[in-house]
Formats: sequence, structure tokens, C-alpha cells
Amino acid sequence: MSKQYFIKQQNIQLSYRVIGKGSKNILCFHGYGQTSTVFLHVPTSLQETYTFYAFDLFFHGKSVWKSRINFLDMETWKVLLDEFLEKEKIKDFSLIGFSIGAKLVWTSLKVISNRVENIWLIAPDGIKANHLYVLATKTKFGRFLFKNILKGYPLLIFMNSFIAKYFSLKVEWLNKHLSSEEKRLKLFNTWLLFRKLQYSQSNLDDLLQEKATNTAIFASKNDRIIHYQPIESFVQNVKNITLTELDYSHPTMLRLFLKNDFQNILSK
Repeated sequence: MSKQYFIKQQNIQLSYRVIGKGSKNILCFHGYGQTSTVFLHVPTSLQETYTFYAFDLFFHGKSVWKSRINFLDMETWKVLLDEFLEKEKIKDFSLIGFSIGAKLVWTSLKVISNRVENIWLIAPDGIKANHLYVLATKTKFGRFLFKNILKGYPLLIFMNSFIAKYFSLKVEWLNKHLSSEEKRLKLFNTWLLFRKLQYSQSNLDDLLQEKATNTAIFASKNDRIIHYQPIESFVQNVKNITLTELDYSHPTMLRLFLKNDFQNILSK
């Protein structure tokens, strides 16, 4: 079983686990509702060549955010990342991120680009604006409304079909992640924390062109959360990036990708 470590800055604790003992380093970021344990599905055969540093997103696993500042920005992330890299004596590294974890991949590339070798993104969040996310986090009124709607779960049940239809979310996903007060608070805090890490398609295009980092995106037409078509359109207009179609649904995508596909990708 992998051991967990921590980077601490005032009221912030960033938790990560170390998997493998290879000379090549990969920083790993899971999706919403998961923890760093999902990366334990990396095949053991890869762990002789690679060391995987799997992070818990804030409000997930053992990562803690108790700062009075309720958002994560690039400056704060650079401080945490710099301390981590110094602690682990890492010079160069690659990045893998799933869903909302892709936001930390983009941000890591932006703040420490000259040390990033490869990027793998699975169903990356943020390539197309999520209208519900923007509505809920962009303004003070939107955040107030979002928080108070989350408090009234019976209203959410009533609104589920509307939200699913107009904001492209599955009712099952909403029920899973909103069925208790603790889960609703987790969603609110996570969305609020990541609201400053927004990148338009043109921003991402410019970032990838400037950094010239090898980037591969993986997405599925069976994904009802992160849709395939906007990702396909984005990739067609960007150099140094490839798109591979998977056949997984969103909830199982990262786990199955790690078990079934990642080894072949790394061996190319």
C-alpha cells in the first residue's frame, strides 16, 4: 500500500501518495468525487519505470482547505507545487489529469512549464464552459443562490430533470453527489475553490502553442458529463495535441483507462 505525504501552508494541507519507484515522474490529479487511491489501478509493471505522485484534490481525501480565502489561484498553486517538487527532489515531470483534475494540469503547465515533459488529459473539464458552473460561481449573487439552492434538497430533486436537460448532466450524477448535506457542501466548496482556474479555448490554445508540450487527450462519446464533440473541435485547431476516443462512461473512465490503456500509451 502506498504511503501518504503532506505539503502544508498555513491553513492549507495538500495530500499526495507515492506509487512506484521509477526514475520518471508523473504527477496525477483525479476527478470530482474520487481520491488519490484511484491511481492505485496503475499496473504494477509501470511502477519500476515510473513514480506516480497522486494528489488528493482539496475537499477530497486528506487534502484540507481552511484558508479564509475561498479560491485557489495560480500564485498559491505555484507555492505548493514548488515546495512539493523541492521536497521530492523532482526536476522534470509529466502530468495526468481527469475531469476537474485537468484544471490543475493546465495551471501546473502555466506556472512551471519548462519542466513538463508530457501531458495526458482524460475527459478534461474546462475546454467548454459549463453554464451551470459559471452561473453558480462567477458572481456573488450566483454563489449565494447556488449555496441556498443546495440547502434546499427537496427543491433540487424537483429541479433535477430541468438541470439534467439544460445543463447536460445525468440525474444519477446529481443524486449521487447531492444526496446528503455533507456531499452538497463538498460540491459547493470544490466548485467555489476552482472558480479562478478558468481557461478559455483560446487561452489553452495559446498555452499549448507557447509551451510546445506533447499533449494527448482521451475522451468518450459515451461520456454524459464531459462531452466528446467540444473536445474534438478544440483538438482540430491546436498543434502538438492528439485525441483518442475511448469507450467508457464518465464514472469509470479514469480507473479503466489506467488499467487497460495507460501501459500501452507509455510504451510508445
